Amino acid sequence: MTMLKMVYKIKIVITIIFWAVPLTFFPPQVYDFFGIPMEGTYLFIRLLGAAYFALLFGYLEALHQIKNNIVSIRIPLMSITANGGASIVILIFLIMGSLDTWGLLGKVYILVSCIILFMIASLLTISLIIRKKE
Repeated sequence: MTMLKMVYKIKIVITIIFWAVPLTFFPPQVYDFFGIPMEGTYLFIRLLGAAYFALLFGYLEALHQIKNNIVSIRIPLMSITANGGASIVILIFLIMGSLDTWGLLGKVYILVSCIILFMIASLLTISLIIRKKE
């Protein structure tokens, strides 16, 4: 199994478990339990969950392309941008202290998310570099 294929398989599972399903379907009480303050409507949270489901189709397409030896950097670049960008946004919010009102579980969740997103973006970048040299 190529490194790129392995990264996408891991990314798909993590995206489903950590972001797509929770953001789309979990009730507001789950956010309260994690100490994540939510005000007003949950519309944008649900939209973000739907966007994660949309990204899953891109990740599945990447696996299909790898299986069929289709060489394209478009989906990996989308993945690097989405994961790297999200990790940078979270990091900025952490540095600014914007999450100081969050409960411990919420802070752990977002910190772990930031680390995972950064690692995925890094592994995808490394995979592209290795793939280009092959």
